[in-house]
Formats: sequence, structure tokens, C-alpha cells
Amino acid sequence: MIDDAARERVRRQIGTLRAQYGAAVADDPATLRALLLDTLPADRKAIEEATAVHRVDVVEPRIVDVRALPADARVWGDDVPSPKFGSVQSSGGSANNLQAPLSEDLVSGLPLPGGLVADHAVPVGPPSDDPPPVGPRPGDGSAGTGGRGRSSRRGTWIAAGAAVMLLALAVTAGASGALWAEGGDAKEPGATKVPREEVARATGHELVAAPDISPENLTATSTMGARDAGVDVHALSEVKSVGSGANELAPPEGGKLIAFRLGSGYCAAGSCESWRSLNLAVTVDGDRRPLPSGDDGDTFVVAAPAGTRTVDLVMAANGYPQELSLLDGSPGPHNIAVLARDDVYDIIDQRFTATVRASIALTNGAGPGENIFYRKVHVESAQLHFFLEGKRPSSPDKAFLNVVHSYSLPGLGKNNVYAAATVTFISADGSRYPVRDITPNDQYGNTVFEVPADTSKGTLIFGGKASDVATNGTPFTETVQTKRIPIDFSDDD
Repeated sequence: MIDDAARERVRRQIGTLRAQYGAAVADDPATLRALLLDTLPADRKAIEEATAVHRVDVVEPRIVDVRALPADARVWGDDVPSPKFGSVQSSGGSANNLQAPLSEDLVSGLPLPGGLVADHAVPVGPPSDDPPPVGPRPGDGSAGTGGRGRSSRRGTWIAAGAAVMLLALAVTAGASGALWAEGGDAKEPGATKVPREEVARATGHELVAAPDISPENLTATSTMGARDAGVDVHALSEVKSVGSGANELAPPEGGKLIAFRLGSGYCAAGSCESWRSLNLAVTVDGDRRPLPSGDDGDTFVVAAPAGTRTVDLVMAANGYPQELSLLDGSPGPHNIAVLARDDVYDIIDQRFTATVRASIALTNGAGPGENIFYRKVHVESAQLHFFLEGKRPSSPDKAFLNVVHSYSLPGLGKNNVYAAATVTFISADGSRYPVRDITPNDQYGNTVFEVPADTSKGTLIFGGKASDVATNGTPFTETVQTKRIPIDFSDDD
């Protein structure tokens, strides 16, 4: 049993909700029910009664102008309704007298088919043979023709034509779905969402620090390196918004918000500086936006307008412009390729003895002259570089392959290196590379080759013929026994 006090509380709360959210809140019974249950949980039955959605097969309800009714008659459960609610009776009789919300304000001024506008007449309780309290006597006209109605043995049609049209629409809806239910389906209270203001869209020119955003981690880190510092892009993905509250921004119309997280990467120096020293920026189709300065985190969001083709993280350290795509993480065509690798060092650690034959007898200062000697050789390691001994390869897609080795010989001591003519590097594809002397003024020299930056395997060949000059100025030729040493930068060991 529902008492009148509960009904009154519900009625008053409906008025409060309409004032708070607008009249449209009453258009959806499911939304209205959920809001009422939030504030009046104890009056569930009254709320369900007030927001019930029903199928109806009404054909002959009675219409009464509520303005003509006494105030004390406008309550639920009587033959006449509250001004805020109408009752619809099915053809099954009074036991099926069902009620649904029909706000006075919603009815008044509601546009209807044919240009009609609803006045204050609403459909009410069970049909009766009693004469209506207002309006003309029934005539021969049809319903919805501007005030004329028709009589029948079960009820009488009267009232303004707009109200009749509204009732006719409700009856039609009853044959195919729920009355006042959006799309014909009643919504569950848990799915109710109170409308809020739309989030503003970014202009497409923003680049902001976003410490609270968590972009998706990349499966393979994208990196750019320079001599003294490097930068890695660890995470990169699109996001739905950036900021919060009044400062929240959605993507530009048809565009994107791209979030990315940075970290310090590989560099040529033994101790690398922070990525913040690189003066990074982002370019969007060539439009340069400096990365926000300061220590406000390592995550940023850039807005890209509709039709954007390129979004790149860029730097220009040591005279080499480089870029990483923030669309897919790919490197730019002019990046220093070898500094983006992490497999640039191979520990060789091989020792061997090489026989050397001279074209003349030579003395080692400790006995008679000889023309056969034995070198004790140690090949320590091989490493790929870009910046080495103040020199750089001929292009960013090349690298220096530096081979650290030495040999000892009686009379010459230790830390000697092979002559350039007696060391060659052959890459996995069969290409041969000679030694490049990058320190011509160094009496010991270096064993360095300029190779493609993506070189991963190859073979060092020690041995061959070389020309030299004895300490007394006599030229001679030496023939060095051949030794092949494999190099493999892809070997995890």
C-alpha cells in the first residue's frame, strides 16, 4: 500500500529535479526513476508507480481539463488525476488503471503533428458515462479536430484537439513499445548518466606536460643519440583527453591527442647527460613546438589537427638534425643510426702467434740478424662508434669499426699494432673494407674501418704483405702469417 505522503514527496522531488536538470529530465522514465531513488530510497514503491512504463491498448479514455477541477480532487487514486500525472485505463477495466508521468509543463506547449500545440487538457482515469465537467457535448466529428469529439457507450471524448492528439500518439506507442521509453526500451537505473557540460576540444596547436597521463609502453624503445646525451621514447599512444576539470581538453575535431614518455638514452660519451639538455621540440607538419621546460615529469601530450601527416620529436645536437615519429616511433632518414643500436660491442679476447718473414736480415738488438720473427698477438674487442678521436664517419648511416689489438716482439716491446695493409674487414655480405687511419699523427695508429651502421657480423683478416723501413733506413718487405677472427655484434654473449 502506498500512502499519499510518499506520493507527495515524490511529486515534490520531481519538481526539484526538473528545476535542477531542466524539463527534459522527465522525458525518460528510467533516468527520472534513478534520480528519484538516489534521493528517496525509502519511497521506492511510490517512485515505481510514478515512473511506470506500460503497454496500453486504450481506445476510449476520458479527457478532462484539469484547470476546471477543484484543488482537493487533484490527487492520485481518484477518478481525476493530479495536475502532474494522468492515468490511462486499458480496455480490461479499472483493475488495469495505470499511471505514467505526464508533466503539466511538458504537455503545455508541446509541438504535435499537424501544427497543434497541447493546452492544459490531459488524459485521466476510468471512462465514465457522466457528462464531462467542461467542453462541448459530443458531436459527429472525429478526435483531434480542434475541440470536437465523439461519444460512445464506454466514454466520451472532449478537450482541446492538441490533448487528443497527444493521447492518440500514446495509444499508438502502446501497440509497439513502452510509453515514453527511448527507442522502445526501458533503461535500467544503473545506466543513468546525468548530463554534464561537453569537454572543450584542443585547437590542434597544443604541446603540454602531462604527468598524470600513462601512454602505452612501446615493445621496442625508439631512441636518438648524440655525442653527450641521448633520448628514448619509452611509451607512445593516443589518449582521449588531457587535463582535468575546467582545463580538460578533448582531441581537436577530426584530430588526435598523442601522449609520449621520454627517458635518457645512449650517447657516445662515457657518461651521458640528461635528455633535458638536448633542447627537444615536436614538429607537427613542420610547425615547431618547443618541449615544455622544467622538471614537470617526463610525459607530454601533443595535439594534432585533422589531416596531420607528420608528428616528430626533433633535436639538432652536434650539428646533426634527428627526428623520431610520434605516430609510429620510426626514426628519421638522417638520424645517427649506430647510436640507436644497443648491440655495438663484441668481446673477442683471442690470442695467437703469427710468423713474420722479412725480406732482409734484421737484428732485434740482442744478437745476429734474422729474417723470421714471431709476434705474440692479442685481439681484445671490436666496437662500433660514430664520434671517435674527434672524427666522424662520412654520413649518419655509417659507423667506425674500431678493433682493439696489439702484439709484442722481442726488441720492439709491447703495444705494437698491425700495419694498415695487413688488416682487412670483410662484412657478412662479402664487402671488403680497408683500415682508415683516423689519427695519422699517432705513432701507434689505430685499426679503424668505416662500415655501414647496421653491420652485425663479419671477419677480421690479420696478415699479408707490408712495406717498412729498418732503423738504418733500409726499406724491406714483411710477410705476415694470416689469421681470421670472426666478429658478431648480435651475439648476446
